[in-house]
Amino acid sequence: MKTRSIINFTILTEVILFLLLHNIAFATNDEEISSAEDHYLQGFSYFEQNKLNEALKEFGKVIEKNPDHTNALFFKAVVLGRMEKYEKSVVAYDDFLKYNPDDAVGWSNRATSLCHIGHWNKALQSIEKALNIAPQDHTYLFNKGMLLYSIGKFEQGLHTMKEAKNKGYKITEQQLTIYEEVTRQFRYLDLPPIDWLPNYDNYYNIFELSKNDEVIPFGIGIGTSISFTGSVEKPLEFLHFLKVWDGSFINDRKHGLLLSNGTKFKQTRLENGSKVHVLGHIENWKAQVDTKQTLQRESYEEKSNNESKSLIWFVIVSIVVIIIGTIIFLIFKKHTDKSN
Repeated sequence: MKTRSIINFTILTEVILFLLLHNIAFATNDEEISSAEDHYLQGFSYFEQNKLNEALKEFGKVIEKNPDHTNALFFKAVVLGRMEKYEKSVVAYDDFLKYNPDDAVGWSNRATSLCHIGHWNKALQSIEKALNIAPQDHTYLFNKGMLLYSIGKFEQGLHTMKEAKNKGYKITEQQLTIYEEVTRQFRYLDLPPIDWLPNYDNYYNIFELSKNDEVIPFGIGIGTSISFTGSVEKPLEFLHFLKVWDGSFINDRKHGLLLSNGTKFKQTRLENGSKVHVLGHIENWKAQVDTKQTLQRESYEEKSNNESKSLIWFVIVSIVVIIIGTIIFLIFKKHTDKSN
């Protein structure tokens, strides 16, 4: 099964929109225009062929010649995101947005990359920017809802997703219902009685996932039970932000989608502005927290600064070594000349 991502920012659609809304930027010098545009067109050709390393090199050459080349800056950021170099992708979107601060697509894509590196507050700020620029595009509103949902703010996220649907975003009622049902045990809403047990004699499908499976399919039919093993080190993905092991997942005719009692889970969520890692289990059909740990993560700005400082120190040390080596060589040469 392929890994399913709960956050579905429509980058491909936005890339097409970007191309429709932007003209190719030109350098001032005629010779530079030809060279920069040749590199850009070659880079875009590589991008379409999914030759990402080659595309990145070509877009880099364009930016060297023309630092404010709109398309090259944008697609450099997109390529880095496709390569899962999300911290560098954020920096690249920042470069693009310096010249295009009112580009909603850029802000939305930046939110995607920020989300991947766990900077959820900044991702929310970024998607809010996109919403303020293009309030009529309900994709951004839905993406905001998905982001809120993914960081454990289920009620707020579901409300925002429903708002987007009511305003015209295309998502079925069934899909929204699934999003609601699979988090009921974490929201303590509409749960079975504590002493209720599923009657598996009335189920149509009962099976176990293999050890090679990595994802729990939650779009299962009524009367189905899926059991699974795994471990805290190698759990299965239930939702993008929620991993499970040693349990089962059922779709009961009366009580709907549920993780069975005893199922273990781990979840990363946002609490009071901090990122929290949670370990727990299902008991009495409710998600019970066993341990919590607040996570600290170096920001991409700090990492970029540290990388720059490391490079500066490397250059300084290299210069000092060269100077010392030169001095030693001259002293040695002087003594050699005297000897002769």
